[in-house]
Amino acid sequence: MIGSLFLIEAADRTAVETFHHADPFFSAGIWERVSITGFIQRQG
Repeated sequence: MIGSLFLIEAADRTAVETFHHADPFFSAGIWERVSITGFIQRQG
């Protein structure tokens, strides 16, 4: 595997970090680097 992407809708960054820390790969120390980036969802 070269990479992964999770796209989630959450109330705030804390909710996203909670989601991330519940990932079994996080617990196993598999992730080399994690980047959490917010964005504004637009409808068009």
